[in-house]
Amino acid sequence: MAAKLLMLALFGGLGTLARYGMTEWARRAVGVGFPWGTLLVNGIGSFLFAFTWVIVDGKLGMNSEWKPYLLIGFLGAFTTFSTYSFETVQLGSSGNWTGAALNLLAQNGVGIVAAVLGILTARLVA
Repeated sequence: MAAKLLMLALFGGLGTLARYGMTEWARRAVGVGFPWGTLLVNGIGSFLFAFTWVIVDGKLGMNSEWKPYLLIGFLGAFTTFSTYSFETVQLGSSGNWTGAALNLLAQNGVGIVAAVLGILTARLVA
């Protein structure tokens, strides 16, 4: 049990570092007027979650022991739903209701489309 917890912590740490790096890259690339980094991370995370789910479920023979480390550890730390929710509230609280609505629609739309693409891509390579 201790080894599993250590692996979850390790993968969670890696997911956190990947999230930080990607959001910082997006901030430098496109600025801070809209939470592009969160949108990017959530889209990529949704794709990777769905892709990994299909791959780990035996399509390429990956050991299912890795599933919690990849999905809960890495991708759980990588994706940013709580941040997305808070940023949406901040946009609305500051009077930017258009930005709040756009963030709500974009985050959900990108996440769902990315998850479908992850499934389809995994099925193509499996």
